[in-house]
Order: sequence, then structure tokens, then C-alpha cells
Amino acid sequence: MHRMHADHLKLPSKLRQARAARGLSQRDVARLAGGDVSWLCRAENGQGLVPTDASVRRLAAALGLDEMATDELIMSVRRDRVVRVCAEQIPDSAELVASVLEASIILDRSESAGLTRVVEELVESKQRIV
Repeated sequence: MHRMHADHLKLPSKLRQARAARGLSQRDVARLAGGDVSWLCRAENGQGLVPTDASVRRLAAALGLDEMATDELIMSVRRDRVVRVCAEQIPDSAELVASVLEASIILDRSESAGLTRVVEELVESKQRIV
């Protein structure tokens, strides 16, 4: 099975940064969140399953994050799910999908619709080739 490069994911770096900013170890955060340290380690390295929104909320609470920072983590997890699913369907698509998701944040509706069409055409083209 093709392994996606974790650099295309947002959650791992956001978790590491939030934990480091509070001076907590992975073991500390896992204990506070009621989870397993090995699970947190995999999440921070972009391995294993993408955490659920509920798991991310527990991590955010353990990290003492405010509502806005918690929402950012949840949006990161949702974005990472899309990137991973696309990478599973079309290997090597993670970079393109991650870039499109980043661009979509700053585009207006018509620009976003145009970008969506271009990406759909690229995916269809790639599927025909494969």
C-alpha cells in the first residue's frame, strides 16, 4: 500500500506546536486527554487513523486550547481526512489536494468553482492514465 507523506497533513504539526507551547510531554497530554501515549505519538507523526472530532476536542481540552484554537484543530483534522482519502484513491495526489485545500481558503466562490473543475479534470485524467 502506498504511504502518504505526513508533510501534507496539518494536524501533526499543530498538535506538536500546541503541546510544546505548553511544555507538556506526549505522556502528559495523553493522560490528560484520557488516551494512549502511543496513539498520540502516531497522531503527531501523521500515522495511523485520523482522529475523530471528539478525540481532537479531548486533546484540545488537555492542551488548554480556547474555542478558536480547538476549531482550528478540528478543521485541520477534517482537511487531513480529505487529503488521506484522496491519496488512498489516487496515490501521489496528496500534495495536489493539500494545495487545493489551502488555496480554497482564500478564493471567492467563482474562483473556487474554477479550481474545483481543474482538479476534477486532473483526477479524471490521472484515472484514465492509471
